[in-house]
Amino acid sequence: MKNLAYYKNNNNDNHDLTGKAIKFVCLSGLVFNLLSAFLCYAVVQFNNNVVNHILMSQMVAASIYGFCLYSLKEKVLLSKILICLTANAQVLSICFIAGTDSMVTIFFVVCFCLPWLFFTHSEKVFSYSLSLFTALSSLIVTFLYDYGILKQLIQGAENKNPIFHLINTGLVYIILIYLMSLFSRLIAERELLIISEKQKSELLLHNMLPKEIVHRLKQGENRIADEIDRASIAFVDISGFTQFAKTQTANQLVNVLDSLFTMFDDVVAKHNAEKIKTVGDAYMFAAGVPKPQQNQSEIAANIALEMMMKTKIWREKRNLDLKIKIGIHCGPVVAGVIGNDKVVYDLWGHSVNLSARLQSTAEPDSIHISKDFAESLPSSYGSEPSKEICKIKGLGKLETYYLKTGSINWT
Repeated sequence: MKNLAYYKNNNNDNHDLTGKAIKFVCLSGLVFNLLSAFLCYAVVQFNNNVVNHILMSQMVAASIYGFCLYSLKEKVLLSKILICLTANAQVLSICFIAGTDSMVTIFFVVCFCLPWLFFTHSEKVFSYSLSLFTALSSLIVTFLYDYGILKQLIQGAENKNPIFHLINTGLVYIILIYLMSLFSRLIAERELLIISEKQKSELLLHNMLPKEIVHRLKQGENRIADEIDRASIAFVDISGFTQFAKTQTANQLVNVLDSLFTMFDDVVAKHNAEKIKTVGDAYMFAAGVPKPQQNQSEIAANIALEMMMKTKIWREKRNLDLKIKIGIHCGPVVAGVIGNDKVVYDLWGHSVNLSARLQSTAEPDSIHISKDFAESLPSSYGSEPSKEICKIKGLGKLETYYLKTGSINWT
C-alpha cells in the first residue's frame, strides 16, 4: 500500500510540474507582451504603422495568454495548444512587421521546447506537430531573410534599437533556465518512480520466490528446475475448518486465516526455512530447499513444534476451537518455478505426496511423521510410533510416528 501511495504521489508531482510550467509561460507571455507594448509606445521610436502593428499583435497575444491562464483547469488541452500556437504566431508576426535585427528569432527556440514540456506521452502527436510547425516557421523566416525578401516586405522598418536585443535575449535565457530546471526535476522524479517500481517488483518477487531463486532469475536463468536429493516437507492443515467457515463472515474468515498464517510465516522465517504455498486452509513449508541444509530435519521438526505451541496460545487468546495437524516426511524432490503471470516456486515428487498423506491422516493437535523422518532426527527429539499401522492411500500400510518433544528455543 505504501508503494502504491508513493506511485500516486509521484504521478501527481509530475502533473504539478507541467501545470507550473504552463502557468509560468502564460504569466511570462502576458507580462512580456504588456511590457513590450508599453516600450514600443513610450520608448522605441518606430514608424507609426510598425508600432501600431506590433501593439496590435502584442495585445492579441496578451489576451490569449490571459484566456489560457483563466481556463487552464477546465480546458487544459485547448490551453496548451493555444499557448504554443500563439507563441509561434507572435514570433512570426514580429519578424514580418519589424524584422529580425531585434533578435526576436531566438524565441523560436522557446517555441520548439514548449510542446515537449506541456504534452504527455499520450499527446505526443501535438508535441511533434507543434514542434514541426515551429521548425518550418523558423526555416521560412531564415529563407526570406537570406534572400532579402524579408527586408523588402518590411520596407526598411527593421529596428536598430539595442534595447530589443537585450530584452529579447535576456528574457529567452530566463525562460529557458526556468523551463529546463522544471524539465530536469521532472526527469529526476520519473527516475525515482522507475527505481520505486523496480524495488516494488523485486519485493513482490521476494514475497513469491526464495531469494536464491530471485537471484538466479535476475542472472538470466530462463528455466528453474532442480533435483534435490533430500528435503524435509511439511503440510499444516486446520482441523474442522470447513464447519468453522460456515459460521463466519468473509471478513472474519480472512482475518482468522491471515492472523494464523502470518504467525506461521514468522516461525518459518525465524528458522531459515521456506514457505512454499497455501492452498485453502492448508500451509506448506520445506527445509533444505532451494539450498541444502545439514540440519534440515531438526529445522522442520522445530518449526512444527513451535507452530503447534503457538497455535494453542493463539486460539486461547481468540477463544477459538481450532486445532492444527501436521504431516512431515523427508526425501528427494523436484523443485522449480512455473507460470508466466503468477509465477510460483513449487515442489513435486513422492516425498511431497507422502507428506500430504501424513497430514491428512494425522490426529488434531498432532505432528504425524514418517519413519524416515523420525530416524533422521537426533535422539533429543522424542517420538512415539502410531498405535496402528497407518493405511495411506496409494502407498499401502506404513509405519509412522508422532513427534512429541524436541530441543527448541521458544523465544
